[in-house]
Amino acid sequence: MYLGDGRATATYTVSAPAGRYDLWIRFDDDGKHAAGARSVEVYVNGAKALAWSNPSRDTGGWMNIKIGSVDLRAGQNTIAFTKAQTTSAAFVLDEFALTAPGQIPQ
Repeated sequence: MYLGDGRATATYTVSAPAGRYDLWIRFDDDGKHAAGARSVEVYVNGAKALAWSNPSRDTGGWMNIKIGSVDLRAGQNTIAFTKAQTTSAAFVLDEFALTAPGQIPQ
């Protein structure tokens, strides 16, 4: 996913049992932009669930980062990632994962 402009959004549908899940992103940052330049908001079923602000550091490639926890209902859920504003850097990820609390994605 590549979100460059403010309010650019990518939406996904996931099916899950009801419950609380940790949300992880597989993220890459070169550390060349200000902290927060790759920030994103996460909406679950249309409601804002998280706001994540990157600390700006060279990750040395793709790495899994837990950005928070979300509550899902049983069955179909939408998860939308929205770039909060236009900045000098894009929000980029190659996958996201939902895990049971305390679990780390494989």
